[in-house]
Amino acid sequence: MTARMFLVASALCWAYALFSLRRASRASLVSAPPHPPGPRASALPKPARAHRQLSGLNDNIFTFILFTGMMDAELPTIAPDLLFLSGDLIDAKTPSKLISQQYIDEWIAYQSLLNDSKITERKGGSFYFDQRGNHDCFNIGVEFDRSEYAKFSAVREQGWLYNHLKPYGTYTFAALDACPAAGMSRPINFFGTLDSIDMTALAKIVDNSTKHSHNHTFIATHYPTSTIVAGISSDGRSFSSLAKGVSLWVSGHLHKLIGNLTMHTYHESTELLELEIGDMKDNAMYRLVAVDHDFIAITDQVLSLATIPAPVLQNVTNVASPPKLSQPRSNMAPRGPLILVTNPRDARYATPSHEPPKGAIAASTHIRILIYSFSKSRKIVNADLVRVWIDGKLLNEKVSFAGNSPMQGWSDVKSLTETENSIPLYAVPWDPSKWDDGRDHVMMVEAVDVDSMIGKATVVFRIDGLRAKSHGMGSGLGGWIVAAKFETLLKGLFIFAHFVIASFLHVPKICQDVMTANGTYSSFRATLSKQLRLLNQETIQPIIETSSFNFDSSGDIESNALLPLRVARRKDVGELLVLHVKRLGILWAIRLFNFANTPELFVPFFVYVNYLLVGPWFVGNFVPSAENWRNRVGLFYIYGIWFGNDIGWVPILDTWYIALWEHTSFVFPLLLLLAYISPPHPQVSMRRSNSLGGSIASVLRGVLFTLWLVATTYFGFFGWTYGALAVVLSPGKIWMCAWAAGTFASRSNSSLRSRREAWLPGSDLAEVGSENDEVGEDIHVPENIAGGVLTGNGGPVRRRQ
Repeated sequence: MTARMFLVASALCWAYALFSLRRASRASLVSAPPHPPGPRASALPKPARAHRQLSGLNDNIFTFILFTGMMDAELPTIAPDLLFLSGDLIDAKTPSKLISQQYIDEWIAYQSLLNDSKITERKGGSFYFDQRGNHDCFNIGVEFDRSEYAKFSAVREQGWLYNHLKPYGTYTFAALDACPAAGMSRPINFFGTLDSIDMTALAKIVDNSTKHSHNHTFIATHYPTSTIVAGISSDGRSFSSLAKGVSLWVSGHLHKLIGNLTMHTYHESTELLELEIGDMKDNAMYRLVAVDHDFIAITDQVLSLATIPAPVLQNVTNVASPPKLSQPRSNMAPRGPLILVTNPRDARYATPSHEPPKGAIAASTHIRILIYSFSKSRKIVNADLVRVWIDGKLLNEKVSFAGNSPMQGWSDVKSLTETENSIPLYAVPWDPSKWDDGRDHVMMVEAVDVDSMIGKATVVFRIDGLRAKSHGMGSGLGGWIVAAKFETLLKGLFIFAHFVIASFLHVPKICQDVMTANGTYSSFRATLSKQLRLLNQETIQPIIETSSFNFDSSGDIESNALLPLRVARRKDVGELLVLHVKRLGILWAIRLFNFANTPELFVPFFVYVNYLLVGPWFVGNFVPSAENWRNRVGLFYIYGIWFGNDIGWVPILDTWYIALWEHTSFVFPLLLLLAYISPPHPQVSMRRSNSLGGSIASVLRGVLFTLWLVATTYFGFFGWTYGALAVVLSPGKIWMCAWAAGTFASRSNSSLRSRREAWLPGSDLAEVGSENDEVGEDIHVPENIAGGVLTGNGGPVRRRQ
């Protein structure tokens, strides 16, 4: 086959992948399916629920918490208006952590926690809201009503909407369920999806809030937006367009990853503040958000625990009536007061386009601070024990208590009659104009409670209401992860990796055909061989001849005599590095040309690389709990998972990162290895190796190849999670691994491998060396150069170093 035929075949595969498979896989992102897989509460806004007015509320301030458990720990003290749980209600993993499974005892434990605390009964069911995370939809089919979340959670719906009414305005809270339409088992269940139904729901939420001039819109998804594949709404609006109508986007899922990362970011293009929160399971964290005169103040807190207690679980899978599971009660360590400055709010978390206009902070008369004391007496902090510093200078203004009750919080989370939102507010007179200089300033607050416990908090503020400029949110890598567009990143990297591999396949083939037609291929090959031999020689010669001098017997240089003695110096590291890079470039160019001219290796690999674009990589039992095989078994493509039922394609990013991993760790190394063994073998060294050294090198190459093949097979093996089908029907990986192993095993003793052929200038092919000798000739090193000493007419002289 000619290069043109190979290129046409690749072009047809690329066209089919782009215009057919990719378009079909994204159908659910751009249009709603005719029969949605289940009810979604987020599809239509619900009527607003009126929240009970708080008596004694000191104007225009309320709080809510993004919380993930420990109802009896600090919740009664803070006594917020609302409580959210941002997903991953249960763990759903086997002890090996490799396989996911929904355990009924975990769901019973979660439900018993809700029932014991009566948290779902508080404020008539308008206090506590939970939502699904990816762990909650592990191994969950398209039948949402049959899922454990639909049976045991508080909300029991795919998303929710709540309009929080206050005397001074309305605040919209909503959660979007970003779980894929079919919840696959681990590990293909990390990224989320907002399909056309979800995007249409988001559009209606934003439009309703805008139409009725709601003060703020808060959206929660378990997945950060960077890990979501977002479609468009029914009227064609994208995520970036709708995000401009959201004041704060909160999420979970990443669990602070590694290194205790802070996962906060501000999306400049959409003016959206997005905050991921560390979980309660591993980090014992919760978030307190206060809205004061429509300024949003935020603080993340860690429960004061010596250790994080594990839930008490029992194996109740086979029990007809599962017993009530008691939960451990944590022994809280003493902690200082929790402090949250609401005016001026922290400028690092400012959202100027959604908050009061510029000048609101400059016009304020008091610094406003929430201070929660965790003393068992429930007494508020004495205002005389509250101190405020700005830029290191203590304010001498008197602090006064301006809250709604001298006794803060609820006596117990179960006390349903205690519904008042605790507002332990403290006010400090100030003159904002002193700091209205367009710069960042730092405020530090310290409070001492009745138990002499000290609490501290620091905020960065600006009087002009803008975001902090010289102080970031301390996010670093975590902020980049939340801000990144992984859909664009992963797909772009995959396309680049595939393009590189395709280039290594097509360019040598095209060049060979063109030069053969012009009659220049033989001379080109001879030129490459000659350059390789010269570079081989230069890279093993450590010296370069320079000027010459005559020496007397004492070793001094005679200024009046020169003799033809050549002095040498060693090549520096830079020179040797350049020579080695040139040598490797020519060497691998020769190998790639050899590979393009070896049909028994080139054609199977060419077919494989193009198949990866258009064919299923493997067949897997992705949803073992589904009621029929059409909902259980799917096909893995780069573009998503395809099921043979009404749902069809499930477009998720997991398939793209697996494809990228396979291209970089398997496909590209396999290309290089096939080029390495393709005959005729180029002359790679000018040194003559002995029999023992050649044997050791051969064994080492075999060991390294075996380790690579085992490792890449292991990381691409899905048999333990998706069943035997994923092994038997796996043309995208397991079949190719078997072919590669067989090919390399046969080539090690084949006639092609045993012929030690080299590209040599002046002839097309020439036999050189023996079995352990891949070279043509020895390099002669003059006997008068040894060990850094030159010998000449004047006797031994030490070479300058």
